[in-house]
Amino acid sequence: MIYLFGDSFAYCHYNKDNLVFQKTYPAILANYYKTEIKSYARGGVANSFIFKSFNDLFSQIKKFNDDDIVIINITASTRIWFWENHPELSDSKKVKAAWANENVKFFERGVNIRELHNFYKFYQLYMHFFYFEERERTIIENFILSLIKRTDNLNKPPILIPCFAAEWSWTKKIVKKKKLPIIVPNLHLDDISRNEIKGTIPTTHNWEHRINHLMPENHLILADKIINADKNTYSINFKSHFKKDLVDSKDLESLRYKIRDAYE
Repeated sequence: MIYLFGDSFAYCHYNKDNLVFQKTYPAILANYYKTEIKSYARGGVANSFIFKSFNDLFSQIKKFNDDDIVIINITASTRIWFWENHPELSDSKKVKAAWANENVKFFERGVNIRELHNFYKFYQLYMHFFYFEERERTIIENFILSLIKRTDNLNKPPILIPCFAAEWSWTKKIVKKKKLPIIVPNLHLDDISRNEIKGTIPTTHNWEHRINHLMPENHLILADKIINADKNTYSINFKSHFKKDLVDSKDLESLRYKIRDAYE
């Protein structure tokens, strides 16, 4: 079994029989290992939700099978799990845009415009007065230490794939300093994602409409790197082989439809 935790970089929200889903790295891994995926990933969530999802699962199963594969994406530490029943509403930019545009999909979840407005104000206050980087690093470090204890029987060590720069830097330092048997890449996914785009990304554009934020070409490469991750070195080389300039920035608006037309 492949157990997958994380944010939108890990979240395969397409039907598993859909050809778009089959182009994502979790599906490629499942086909290679001839196993199934249990995904606990969800777009827009905070690390607190990701870590809780792992802890909740482990409390149920008590122990992983030796041949299980555990992959965890670590997301931006600045995300806040604000609403218990809406963990995906942790991204302040997304909430601000929804509040400003009165985005219907948020209200369909039972969240009203006043709640969105209050969240954005609360987020600003939190980041100004209460956010503390050292605390976030400690949370990630403690999770990694507990992860090691809970997966020490696996044939392949758990794989941590940080999505953004700060969390990648923290994770890399923690693992290196403590010499932990856990596989971590030497680059984060957001850089790979940005490098796929040729030209300047418009500041007003949300380019995250690609499959899990990566083009199909790089999903193949990512899956291959995970398959061939060296258990002895506990690292994945993310600095080479990924394809760049796969799409021009001026084509971002139509990219989502091009992908779906090509693979559905």
